[in-house]
Amino acid sequence: YDTVCAAIDLDEYINYLITEIYAANIDWPGGNIKFWRPHDNQSRWRWILFDVDLSLGAHPLGQYDSNTLANAMSPVKIYYANPTWSTLLIRKALENPIIRNEFIQRFAAHLNTTFSPTRVIAVLDSLVSLVADEIPRHKTRWPESLSFGPDWDSQLETIRHFARKRPEAVRQQILQQFKLNGSSQVTIQTNNENAGYITAQGVILPWQEGSFTFFNDVPLRLCAEPFSGYHFKGWNGINSSSAELTVSIHSDTVFTVEFTDQPTTVTSAKLKQEKQLRLYPNFPNPFNAGTFISFELAKQSQIELALYDLQGRRVRTLCSGLYSAGSHTVSLQSDNLASGLYLLRLQTATGHIVRKIAHVK
Repeated sequence: YDTVCAAIDLDEYINYLITEIYAANIDWPGGNIKFWRPHDNQSRWRWILFDVDLSLGAHPLGQYDSNTLANAMSPVKIYYANPTWSTLLIRKALENPIIRNEFIQRFAAHLNTTFSPTRVIAVLDSLVSLVADEIPRHKTRWPESLSFGPDWDSQLETIRHFARKRPEAVRQQILQQFKLNGSSQVTIQTNNENAGYITAQGVILPWQEGSFTFFNDVPLRLCAEPFSGYHFKGWNGINSSSAELTVSIHSDTVFTVEFTDQPTTVTSAKLKQEKQLRLYPNFPNPFNAGTFISFELAKQSQIELALYDLQGRRVRTLCSGLYSAGSHTVSLQSDNLASGLYLLRLQTATGHIVRKIAHVK
């Protein structure tokens, strides 16, 4: 495990595997591979998501119920794109219980959030709105480009159908592949939804969703993260003073975290972290009518907080000017925003931070 972690950015490699398997990229893992590292002896390998056009239902072998997890873990070649050399690293990595458990529960976390049908369809619709006016001319110029269906609208519906059905299909494939003992609902509660958030395997769980599906008898890592001005107080009914818990669930379970605006004992490392430039997750996210965005400055700074679409075009400036050290909160009203994914960018003279947010009508 230590050898692998020294050679590979394991955290990002797991995210990469989850994305390829969820998307049912049928040309992978034997093709569509790019990976890189800087030319020194300390850097680790990282993978690039590359060439995924035969995914999200675009190929007969890559439908919502296609078992690309089994393909990626097969010790023998099943079809043209999973020769044994291409699955070796995946198979050997997932033999390790630490990596396997992280993969399983982080996949569950992303199915609950990143790859939830609501979010995937919202992102799709945001991209559709950017190119819809060009499609008639595109079809006239390159008629063969619409070879996967009778028209563009039907192909969009193929992706939406994939998005609706894929999470449950993948959950069943994970249960089967790793011989797991079912799944349960994890309900996340708090005494103050405006005071912080909870992550599972590093993935933010939005309060408004309420319950999330995770796998039984596999270690689940939960972490309570307070917003600026608040502090972690404790877990209700759990004898632990740590903001991070590792638990195994066996049935539907409720976890309640309490935050406080009163100072608590924190480590010097935590104090140091809180003094850095921070852009917190907006709440709620995804949002409908509006959302709140909080950020923190270590010292008085000239700042700009702006919203961009996925093409990098500025949609609006939320605030700018000279701001004092400490915590600040601004609101973003949806107004005429189209549904979809956007980028928040907080810029100062010394650096910037970018976060993704989702608007759903």
